Amino acid sequence: MTIVGHPLGEPHQEPRGLAKGDSGADVMLVQSRLRSAGYLKGPCNGKFDARTEQAMRRYETDHKLPVDGVVNAHDYFALGLMD
Repeated sequence: MTIVGHPLGEPHQEPRGLAKGDSGADVMLVQSRLRSAGYLKGPCNGKFDARTEQAMRRYETDHKLPVDGVVNAHDYFALGLMD
């Protein structure tokens, strides 16, 4: 598989929302941030699984974000992936 372009899409587009069952370079990027922050254990495999959802929920709780386990714009900002 070859990934072309930025994992979060074109600069003029908002990144896609990510939820359990999604996969891709954008999921791997979010997993990497969660892992660096100590919320995700194990490999960054690009698959939004139950482990990733639980890590996202813990991150959202600790950062006073809406807790839904889904990665939306507010999560991308908090993770430092958007400005």
